[in-house]
Amino acid sequence: MKKKVLVFTLCASFMVLSILGCGSGSSTSTSKSGTTTVKTESSTTETSTVEKENKRPEIKEYKIGDVINVETEYGSYEFAITGIKETDERNEFYTSFEEGKEQPKRVVLISYEYKNIDYYASYDYTDYVQDEISINDYDFDVYDAEGNKMDTYPATLDFGSGVTAGHKATGTMAYGLNSDENFIEMEYNADWLSATTCKIILEW
Repeated sequence: MKKKVLVFTLCASFMVLSILGCGSGSSTSTSKSGTTTVKTESSTTETSTVEKENKRPEIKEYKIGDVINVETEYGSYEFAITGIKETDERNEFYTSFEEGKEQPKRVVLISYEYKNIDYYASYDYTDYVQDEISINDYDFDVYDAEGNKMDTYPATLDFGSGVTAGHKATGTMAYGLNSDENFIEMEYNADWLSATTCKIILEW
């Protein structure tokens, strides 16, 4: 008698567990691709491999004389590299800026011009208003034909100053060049927090 009761109890327990298991609405299946999907009454969880594309944006190339238009959230401006020439000028204090520094083989002067079309930035979270645009050597990364980064050179220069909308200005940058090739690649950065905006190839 006790055995029958025990068997009945076990069967009843098994049936209850089976009903509860079916009532939960849980199922696991494997697709042909090997992706496992788990579905419940409240949510569906899918495990899969997602390929993320990490493509670098296309960077346009320009040359001497090309006008480059830069669009920003605060308006637009334009600039162009207008020329490059070598100078015999040497700064006697250049080698004292850094231990072991030597005078470059060549020093080049790069001239440029720019115009503020309608650039005007007013920041709501501060009282700061920027209604001028200027372009200087710190906006560029410059390389020679072998890909070596070039340093600015302390020559006598006409630095570009800020101009308001509708006005333009000119400026000059100087760099030390240790390559015999008449080739320079300039990368322009409209915002120092962002990636390269464009490239200007100088050949003379």
